Amino acid sequence: MKSLLSLLIILIAPAAGCKNQVPKVTAEQKTIEKGMDTIQSKAEQTLKKYSSYQEDSLLEFLHIDSRKMVEPFNSLAYKELLKRKTVNMQKLVQSVNTADYTSLLNLLAVRKLNEQAYRQIPDSQKRSILVDALSKSKTFNTWGFPHLKMEDASLALIEIGEYAIPNLRPLLNDCRDALLWGDEEYYEYQKFKYRLCDFAMIFIKRINKEQFTIPESPEERDKIIAQMK
Repeated sequence: MKSLLSLLIILIAPAAGCKNQVPKVTAEQKTIEKGMDTIQSKAEQTLKKYSSYQEDSLLEFLHIDSRKMVEPFNSLAYKELLKRKTVNMQKLVQSVNTADYTSLLNLLAVRKLNEQAYRQIPDSQKRSILVDALSKSKTFNTWGFPHLKMEDASLALIEIGEYAIPNLRPLLNDCRDALLWGDEEYYEYQKFKYRLCDFAMIFIKRINKEQFTIPESPEERDKIIAQMK
């Protein structure tokens, strides 16, 4: 939507800058305005629709979004559940009913809403869900920037502690790109060229409470990873 608005401003600006000249709205500008109104209307309708869903439906949508690898901040079901004043925590905990990535958003919702309820979920299940989600990630915005700000999924994995390290160690051999999308995110990705093995290395170091600066160069990070293997 921001790009459409920027384009509209650019199209209007030349006419608005002329003195004693009434800006004329072109057919192209009308089309853009209409498109923006349609997008806004659909967004409002979708938000209203999610606010009307029962909890059971939202919990199932969390599974659906987890399977699609939708980030928590992009999951309407996740956001709607978190803003509700009352949530049936027993149902939410029970909805964490797999040991793989398909329960990721359900798990993170429990962690966000109720610390005591989160402790009811076995560490073995948390570890399996989080590491499976990490290993299957196609983009890594769910996990955040290791050198700037880690997201809740990363913090949850680190919180598990040494128990998670055996599951993370095999990922030290996986050098596929850990792409992040977004303006700032992609800039930082281009700068550091993160890979899945880098995330695994950093998580292990954080779990072990090691103080270290993350090298910007992948080659320097490879040296650290080689020492850890």
